[in-house]
Formats: sequence, structure tokens, C-alpha cells
Amino acid sequence: MTGGTIGTSDDDGQICGGYTVTGTAENNSVTIEGGAISLNVKGGHVDSGTGAASGNTVRIGGGSVGKYVYGGYTDQGDASGNTVTISGGTPGVAVYGGFVQTGAGRATGNTLILEGSPNLRGTALYGGGTESGTGDMVSGNTLEVRTSGLTAANVGRFARYHFILPEGTRAGSTVLTLTDGKGTDISNSSVGVAVAGGTPLLRKGDSVTLLSNEHGLNAEGMTHERLSARQGVFVEYDFDLKTTDTSLLATVADDKLPDAREGGRTGGTAGRLAPQAKAPLEGVLANVALGNIGADLVAGQGIDRARAAAAMSGEGPAWGIAPFAAVSGTRSRYQTGSHMDLSGVSFMTGFAKRVETPMMDILAGVFFEAGFARVDTHNSFSDGPSVDGEGRSSYYGGGLLARLDLSRDLLKGLYLEGSFRYGRINSHWQSDDLHDAVSGRKADYDLSTPYYGLHAGLGYLWELSDSLTLDLYGKYFWTRTQGQSTHIVDDPWSFKDVDSQRLRLGARLGYDFCRQVTGYAGAAWEREFDGKARATAYGLDAPSPSLKGDSGLLEAGLTLKPVADSGLSLDFGVQGHTGVRQGVSGTAQVRYEF
Repeated sequence: MTGGTIGTSDDDGQICGGYTVTGTAENNSVTIEGGAISLNVKGGHVDSGTGAASGNTVRIGGGSVGKYVYGGYTDQGDASGNTVTISGGTPGVAVYGGFVQTGAGRATGNTLILEGSPNLRGTALYGGGTESGTGDMVSGNTLEVRTSGLTAANVGRFARYHFILPEGTRAGSTVLTLTDGKGTDISNSSVGVAVAGGTPLLRKGDSVTLLSNEHGLNAEGMTHERLSARQGVFVEYDFDLKTTDTSLLATVADDKLPDAREGGRTGGTAGRLAPQAKAPLEGVLANVALGNIGADLVAGQGIDRARAAAAMSGEGPAWGIAPFAAVSGTRSRYQTGSHMDLSGVSFMTGFAKRVETPMMDILAGVFFEAGFARVDTHNSFSDGPSVDGEGRSSYYGGGLLARLDLSRDLLKGLYLEGSFRYGRINSHWQSDDLHDAVSGRKADYDLSTPYYGLHAGLGYLWELSDSLTLDLYGKYFWTRTQGQSTHIVDDPWSFKDVDSQRLRLGARLGYDFCRQVTGYAGAAWEREFDGKARATAYGLDAPSPSLKGDSGLLEAGLTLKPVADSGLSLDFGVQGHTGVRQGVSGTAQVRYEF
């Protein structure tokens, strides 16, 4: 209803979402945005008998109601699981989540939500109600107040009172003022508090009056303990809940964590980040891991393919410039304090030139690179629920590579190599286990940031025989993924730069089985010295997961030429990882040289 009048001076009128004489009235919906109803609004109405009036929804956003608003109304049945939301207008004398006229029917599990700025000065709010019934009118009923500064006649018959402090709530303000001269009874109920995200953090000692009735407030049987409240998705507070003869107050308690601790308070605020704030940083580490996989491809198969493709001594393409390509697929698990699973593919392609001199063999190349991955993250916590997340990451960029092989006297077999990379990495991460305390929206974010890095290597290629070689090497990798500021729902996050610094020491045996078959096998140890993801939300430091630690690598591969002296070759390689990185990666490539 958006306007007009229901009922006349001679005949009362009402609106029912569903009406039945003796059946059930379930899952109906009524929305009032304007106009006037002279009598009642009912989501569902059962005129007689024990039929249920359940699962109905009533929304009052404007207009006026002359008498009563019922989520569900029944003669003798159950009026349960109904929801009434009031965000505007004048909803009459009283609002009931569920109402049972007589008999043993129950009015339980109903929810009444207050939003916006409705006129409630003459309205009483009840979870359940009855005229002469004997059933339960309280259990599971919830009053949820999402606004502040309201005045109503009274509240009652709610098992739970949830107060969501809106943006701009100030210390000393009153959420709901009640005026009933008989006083207010909230005995044997529970109270919850949340704070809208995106607002400044509250400070120690800030106090808000949740309920006030100058004629008296009975809170007997209500637990007077410290409450944990949530702001947005990640910030937690401790509230001390106190009652007086006329008021229910929530006061921000001191943070349990000291200053300068991860997740602790800063700048005098009393909030702290929940341990679950670690989970979004797993998505950032996925970007770092994918970038490192790209660096490994360049420093491994990339340089090998460039050397094989580039011309020597005038052979091959004109000017000695040759195209090359390399592709790698991986499925790995990274131990980050919890763990992160990554499955993806990386590839690179470019042009290389190789120049031979009496003293050395020089290789230089330019390349384009890209990669794509799916990410699954998992975090478990001793003092809270676990958090699973999922996402995707991709990167694209380019770079330079070079290798210098010395070929004379005692230095023969010694080589130096290096590369430089620059590009952009994009990612999306989300979790169905993290939600905003007010809106219920799930946590997610999108990032698009530059990355750049380099690697340098030193090795020695030892010819043990005409067909057997031993490659001893050390490689250093550095990659930086730049940070970015974003919002997770309404929480402001600032992700910092992440630096990855790795040292790899290894050996590889190469063997020529025959003119058409060559192979290799090797092992390496790798140490990640940094790889820590850092971020702040509301100026508070989030717990930081890290890729720091040791990993082991085993590898093997074959190159096959199905037809001798032809340009066709097949390359296969596989790598196994253990330690911080666990899993397998592999390459497969068909190459033809014209």
C-alpha cells in the first residue's frame, strides 16, 4: 500500500496478507509505504481453530495504522517465525510479532526490527501477545533496534534484545526511550550489541543508554556480564552491561590487549581486531605465491628454452634472434600459519639472442608473462570459528633476462644469470564465513596492484663425461607486490607492500641417453626470509600470515626428438615441493624449429 484510505468512519478496515477461516496463513507479505488504515495490519490471519499463522512478513515504511500491527494472528494455533520491520510511519497502538487469541498456541521465534525514524510515541512493541491464551509468548522472540533516538510506549515479551548502534552514535546518547507509566519489564532476557561499520572506533568509557523508562525498569534475571560486540566485520569491543532502576546501559570496557600488539588498540581506541582478521591477508599471500611461481618459470624453464631456441655461430633465424616460450602448471599448498591452496598456470613467451665469443657465451632476451590461479584459504582459531575463503588471482607483465656462460680455461663452466620483471597482479577474495555485524553482507575485496622483481644466479656446469653433466647453482629471488587501500564491506583496510626474498641452493644432473633423448634430475633447498602480509583496519594491525620458512624441491624432466635431425621436440618436466610449499608443478611443451 502506498496511499489512500482503508476503512471509513462507519466501517473499520484492515489489511491481511493472508486470511483464512479455519486453515493456515503462512509466508505472506504486507508492505505499507503510505496511506491510512483505520484498524489493523496483519501478515497472516486465522479466524478460528488451531491453524498456524507463521513465517509472515510485515513492513511499515510510512502511512498510519489506527490500532494494531500483527506479524501473525491466530485464534488458537501457533503464531511463530513472523517478522515485522518498522522504518517509518505511525504503526498504531501496539505491534506484535505474533498474537494468539486464546487456547494453548504459542507466539515464539518472532522478530521485530526498528529502523529509520518511525513515530512510535504511542506504540507498544511486543514479541508475542494473547487475550486469554496459555501458551508461550516469549521464547525466541527478538527485538532488533538498528537506529537511535527513538521514543516508544513500551517493550515486552522478548527473549533477546539486539542493539545495533548506527553510524554517528555518540557517547551519552539513548537508543530507545520508553514512556509507559507502569514501567518496563525485560527480565530473564539477553542483550546483544553491535556497531555499524565504517564509523570511528569507540573509546574506553564511552557509554550508551540502550533502554530508558523513568517509571522503572525491571531487569531481574538478566545476566550482568561483559559482552563482546562487533563493529563491521572485524572489530570487537568489550561492553560492560549495567542496569539502574530506570535504565539499561552499555559501557565500552578497556581492551584486553595492550598497545602495540597485533590486533590491539591504538590512539586511545578500545576496539581490537578479531583473530579472523587474518583471513583476508591469505588472499594477498596468494598473489605473492603466484608471482613467485612466475619468477621460478623465468629463472628455470624460461632461460632454458631461450638458450635452446637462440642461435649459435650464425645458425638459425636471421640476426640470431629466436622466439621461445615456456608453460608451467601447479597445484600447491602453502603453510602460512594456517594454509592456502593454489592451482594455476603460468606462461611466458619472448625473443632471445645468443652471442658466442672466445671467452664467453652471452644470452639476452625480452619476454611477456602471464598467469592465472584459483585460491582456497583456510584459517582455524582456538578462540573462534574457522574461516574458509576462495578467490582468484592473475598477473600479466614483461621483463628482461640474461645469462653469461664462461667458456675458457679454469673458469669454463661458470655462469651468471639474472632477470627483471614488472607487471600488474589482480585478485578477488571472498568468504561466506565472515559477515558484517549490521548488514549481514559477506566479506570480499578486489585488488589490482603493480608487482616487480628480480633474480640473480651463480652456477657451475661440470662435465663429468661426454653424456653426463652436473649443474651446481645458487639463486636469489626478490619480488615486491605493492599494497593498496580498499574496503571490506564498510571496514577501511590498508594492505601494505609484501616483499618476498628467497634463496635457493641446488644441484641438477643432466644425461644424454642418445641423440634423441636427454633428461635431467635434481634437488634443491629454498629459504623464504620474508613473505609476510601486513594490513591495518581502522588503524589496528591485523594478524600477519607469512610464507617464511624452508621448502625442499625434487625435479625431473625429459626432452624427446621423435625424428632425428628434425626440428620437432617434446619437453616434459615435473617438480615436487615439500615444506612451506607442498605440492607438484609440471611443464609440457611441443616445439618445432624451422
